[in-house]
Amino acid sequence: MNCDYENGVKMRLMDVTKAEQVFAAMPEFGGKYNKLGYDGTIFMGTEGWITDANGFGAKDREIWRIKFKDDDEDFAPSTEHVRNFIECVRSRKETMCPVEMAIRTDTICHLANAAAIVKRPITWDPVKEQIIGDAEAAKMLSRSFRDKWRVW
Repeated sequence: MNCDYENGVKMRLMDVTKAEQVFAAMPEFGGKYNKLGYDGTIFMGTEGWITDANGFGAKDREIWRIKFKDDDEDFAPSTEHVRNFIECVRSRKETMCPVEMAIRTDTICHLANAAAIVKRPITWDPVKEQIIGDAEAAKMLSRSFRDKWRVW
């Protein structure tokens, strides 16, 4: 699944089986990472790649030594999202992954599923948060609630 963003960024989504094949074919791994073991994320760009699959890794190991500037966006690592959520319910602090981040991340996955089901490209309007020009795909982004349940 390919995603083309307005700012020129291109992203390809793959299921773990396809990602394993791509990852294993990278010469720097010599095929030793042919089983990711779980759904990790691999970001591949024109200048290299970085991943959290099978632990953290990058084409250029020096990338880990780059220091963030004061105005760079930063976040604390979280290995246990569920525990962090429960702690934040108790403390009323912000979670490691704010809901807005989850919504943006999950939107990409839902759009990819809709495009895969209808077997054609879809166009997303991020301002209106709607699929444009494809009523069949747009129906897949919501469902009717049972009578006693409502969202206000």
